[in-house]
Amino acid sequence: SSSAGLLRQRDPIARGAAAVAATGRRGVTMTASPVEFNIFNTLARDKVPFKPMAADGKTVKMYTCGPTVYDFAHIGNFRAFLTYDLVKRWLVYCGYDVDHVCNLTDVDDKIITRMKRDNVGLKELTDKYATFFFEDLDSLNIVPARCYPRATDHIPEIVEMIDGLVEKGNAYEKDGSYYFDVASFPTYGKLARLDFDNMQDGAGEGGGGTDPEAFS
Repeated sequence: SSSAGLLRQRDPIARGAAAVAATGRRGVTMTASPVEFNIFNTLARDKVPFKPMAADGKTVKMYTCGPTVYDFAHIGNFRAFLTYDLVKRWLVYCGYDVDHVCNLTDVDDKIITRMKRDNVGLKELTDKYATFFFEDLDSLNIVPARCYPRATDHIPEIVEMIDGLVEKGNAYEKDGSYYFDVASFPTYGKLARLDFDNMQDGAGEGGGGTDPEAFS
C-alpha cells in the first residue's frame, strides 16, 4: 500500500532491509559497535547479559517459524511475525548483524486436505498463499528475512534427521507418523517447568506411546 511505502521511505532500517533482500547481505548496522543489554533467560528465570554465539560477538543468528501456506495468514499469525520484527529491529539498532532465516511449511496434512478440496497441485496451492504472505509482510513494513527455506526443498535432510532420532531411541513411529519420545530426554519440560504429576499421558493429539512413569 502507499502508506506502507511511505513508512519504508522514512525508516532507515526498512530501507536497509530492502537492500539486504536485493543483494543477499546479512544485515544493516546502526551503531559502530554492539550495545550491551540484558535479556530474560527463561530457564534461569532471570535477566542475563545478551551474548551472541558467533565468534565475532556481533553476528546474531535468528531462526523463526514461518507460516503453513495453505490459506491466508490471519491477524493472530502476524502478531508473531511482528514480534520477530521488533526483536530484529532492536538487535540491528543496537549494532548487531542479524542473519535471519524463516521457514515456510509447504507440506503437511492441512495442505494435503486443501489440495483435495480445491483440486489443485501442491506447488500451485503453496505458491499462491506464499505470495499472499509476502505481500502482507510488505504491507506491514516487516523487515524481510535473509531467506525463506521451504520444507519440500529439504525432505532428504528431514528424513535423515528423523531416522537418526529413531536410531538413537529419541523418537518412535505410530500409525505412520513419528513422535519425539520425551522419556528419552531427562530434562524435558524443564524450560516450561511442566508439572508431569498432573499431566495425563496421551491426552493430546499425537503418539501417546510414552510410559506414564517417565513423567514422574
